[in-house]
Amino acid sequence: MALFSKNKVDYEELYKNELDKNNDLQNHCLELKKIIREVSFENSELRSEVNRLTFCCNELENKLKNNYSLIPKKVTPRVKDQVKSMVKSGMTYREIAKQIDISIKTISRIMTGYYDNKL
Repeated sequence: MALFSKNKVDYEELYKNELDKNNDLQNHCLELKKIIREVSFENSELRSEVNRLTFCCNELENKLKNNYSLIPKKVTPRVKDQVKSMVKSGMTYREIAKQIDISIKTISRIMTGYYDNKL
C-alpha cells in the first residue's frame, strides 16, 4: 500500500507541474496576443496616416496640373524677345503678364537685363 500511495503523490505532483506549465504558457500567449493587438493597431494607424498623406499629395498634384501657372516657366530667348516686343508696342506689364502667363516680376527682370547672361 505504501508504494501505491507514493506513486499517487508522484503523479499528482507531475500533474500539478504540468498544469502550472500550461498556465504559464497560457499567460504568455495572452501577453503575446495583447502585444500583437497593440502592434496591429499602431500599424493600422500608420497605414491610415500614409493613406491620408497620399491622398493629400494626389490632391496637390492635381491642383498643380490644373493650374499650371503655379509652375514657373523657363524664360527662353523667344519669350524674352516676345516680352520686349510687347513692351515696345506700348502694352503694360500687367497686360503682358496676363497674355503670355508669366509674372510681372519676370517681365521686369527681362526688361532690366537680368536674364541676358543666363540664356
